[in-house]
Amino acid sequence: MEAASCSEISKQPKDDMRREQSYELVALTETLHEYSARIRIILGEHQTAETSASKAAPRRPNRTQEKPKKSNRAPLPRGVESKTARGASLQRIGEEVRALQRGLTGERLLAGSSYFSSYEFLEAYLSYYWPVSFVETYLALMELEARSIKIPGTHVLDLGAGPGPATFACLEFFRNFVRDDKKEQPLVTLVDKNATALEVAKRITALLDDDSRKQGLAPNLRCILCDLQSFAGKNMTKSGLQESAPSKEFEDVGSQEDGAFQNSASYSLILMCHCLNELWKDEPEAEAVEKRFMLVLEACRHLEDGGLLLIVEPAAAIASRPALMLRDRLLAYTATAGGADASSAADGGFVLRCAAPCPGSFPCPAIAAIPTTAIAAAGAQSAKQALQSQQGAADAQPQRSCHSRWPWNLRRELAEIASEAGLDRDSAKATWFALQKCALPNSDLQPTTNQRNGAALNRAQLYGRVISEPLLNKAGRIRYLFCTASGLATVSARADDEYPKKIGFFTLERGDLVKLSDLEIRPGERNFGIQKSSQLSVVFKIPRIN
Repeated sequence: MEAASCSEISKQPKDDMRREQSYELVALTETLHEYSARIRIILGEHQTAETSASKAAPRRPNRTQEKPKKSNRAPLPRGVESKTARGASLQRIGEEVRALQRGLTGERLLAGSSYFSSYEFLEAYLSYYWPVSFVETYLALMELEARSIKIPGTHVLDLGAGPGPATFACLEFFRNFVRDDKKEQPLVTLVDKNATALEVAKRITALLDDDSRKQGLAPNLRCILCDLQSFAGKNMTKSGLQESAPSKEFEDVGSQEDGAFQNSASYSLILMCHCLNELWKDEPEAEAVEKRFMLVLEACRHLEDGGLLLIVEPAAAIASRPALMLRDRLLAYTATAGGADASSAADGGFVLRCAAPCPGSFPCPAIAAIPTTAIAAAGAQSAKQALQSQQGAADAQPQRSCHSRWPWNLRRELAEIASEAGLDRDSAKATWFALQKCALPNSDLQPTTNQRNGAALNRAQLYGRVISEPLLNKAGRIRYLFCTASGLATVSARADDEYPKKIGFFTLERGDLVKLSDLEIRPGERNFGIQKSSQLSVVFKIPRIN
């Protein structure tokens, strides 16, 4: 695949992307159905194995137990019996999903544990959370494609991979968006501390359809059994918490020299999907962010030029805000002290820039409790202190965060599981960001003096991303919150005004990237309004899954 240079990244979507987006999302729904069929096979195999193991276990006979009495009730007709069994299965899975969801939120007792080793939690994850994570990753990759940001190859590293939803989303993306003359067999390295999860990923690969193999898209999977929290320097070591016996097919990097971060390793794309929030979760937030930063920074050193780091995290503030803090930390470090330090090292200097979904690489205004220039102007150690100060100041403020929301009309089975689990699921939601490795100065880390002065002289223009739902205030105005290079801004219009409706203002959705010009300047800082001469251009429209 061809990689656009960091200085040539375009935020404009391709015209053919707009035309084909609907088709691709229909294909995505069909693809999910195919993966669900494979997952049902795998769950059946696990259940059979557990049943066999249970029967093989020696039992002490109970001589006092009476033989079960024969039931006089007539058997149910076949159709009714299958519906009853299906209902019982849905109810069971719904209860398992609810238990897993509660264990990963609130006190988060399950977060970071080896919950994949439990069949009940494995079934819950594969039946519900696997397809959700798959969709979130795929849509993030689609947005990169829409912005003409190319993954330079098909060598992928999936850290904290679990059973591989992000990996397989990436493989389907390669199948749909890589030109035929550029297609090559993907090489994917999955890293996780749970052997059961990695076994499932390998089994899904074994069940890939023949078409994928004929197209040369059946991946070459390499699985590494490793606890990311034991990461130190450039070595990834064996997890001391591993409960499942590792397969002989797995590499134990505690005894192998060539781990995922070996000197010669180079990746086109590094994925971390719903993983970071479970690492060092019991540490104070600032310390956890710093440890995650050290891990991710080392991973980025093994990206090839133009390669991408894609991080997808839950939309809840407890995971979203630390993810955005990590984003700011990585951008600031590589733009200042980090880039300078790396320049003197053998592996060469690099910087990271935010490829999506943000309008630029400036510090995230949604979480900034300090001036946006403070982190960017700081060195490595002072940037860490700035983040700690940022966290302390944020404690006294509302827990604002930022996430994408993709409307999603769930297929029947997922909708039924969500209903049984008591979950409201009408969309996919995630906080995510993609950083691209560049050898060029990261000039858009913050607005230049001229850009800031220009913004002050002409505040009637706006280029930014919608980061809220439409909000109706007491004055009868509908407003949206935008993320821009100058910070957060609001744009509003009267709900009964026909002109905003005509230009499409009221149909904007969270995640849309837009340009607005000739706006009315309203009272308050960065408050704007739609007037009769205002112009609106949608640069990127968030996709909808039907």
